[in-house]
Amino acid sequence: MSVIKYNDVVKPFLIGDELVGNKDSQPKRFVIDFTGMDIIKASTYKDAFDYLKINVLPEIEAKAELEKTGKSKANGREAWLKSWWLMWRRREDLLYALKTQKRYISCSRVGLRPIFQFVSSDIRPNDALMIFSFDDDYSYGIIQSKFHWKWYVEKCSTLEGRYRYTADSVWDTFPWPQKPTIKQIEKVASAGIALRDARNKIMKDYNMTLRDIYRSLEQPGKNTIKDLQNALDKAVMEAYSFNENEDLLAQLLALNLAVSEKENINEKVQGPGLPSFIKDKTPFVSEDCVKFFV
Repeated sequence: MSVIKYNDVVKPFLIGDELVGNKDSQPKRFVIDFTGMDIIKASTYKDAFDYLKINVLPEIEAKAELEKTGKSKANGREAWLKSWWLMWRRREDLLYALKTQKRYISCSRVGLRPIFQFVSSDIRPNDALMIFSFDDDYSYGIIQSKFHWKWYVEKCSTLEGRYRYTADSVWDTFPWPQKPTIKQIEKVASAGIALRDARNKIMKDYNMTLRDIYRSLEQPGKNTIKDLQNALDKAVMEAYSFNENEDLLAQLLALNLAVSEKENINEKVQGPGLPSFIKDKTPFVSEDCVKFFV
């Protein structure tokens, strides 16, 4: 008889405020995740299944009944009742994708500062987090760069005075470097690692959060993180082959239009992530990420 491993289905659950506002970005709660399991398989994890049956199912049944009788607006609860043991709005395609890699890039969906971080795939993100399913350091470098941030701020919506990342207007339109060389890719990756290493050391040495670190960047004066971010931005500038003396947003927009025109005539373009000529991404995948500590 096989031993039931509850850590297969009980996972740390991270929200945006914890990512930027907790020491080591530690999650403070857990979620029961039966993704990919039918009700029979899920019920073999008896304690977790019974917890949902007692504490969650009655609420789902009540809300489904209100929808069915027209006493509340349709919100998908009736449909959810058919798979009540699974997470609500669980981004299933994303969860399946993350099973093939050890970490992903994340940021708070709503915020004021360009804080992107690798998170262990063992940690489940809630909807307050934007997820970029890349595990390589080059992709991280592009996403953490001022180019992505400037595009984000220009294209995003806002919520109570804070920037809100909207995938369709920001991510779907953000153009990536089209012809970076291997040396340029390596330089971006190395700069991203150096930035994260310094952030992690500061968090550990001074008991600071990512939010604390980035607030310090808003003050005048020399700052190690500011210098490392500038080094990353310079590396990304070279990967784009942009002119640092010209408007960055204008150059990104021109690239966006050029890429769009090529796509319209079915010409190959470079999308997000490592370029296709990189056959082995292993040298570009380091180990650091937010992990849950018991």
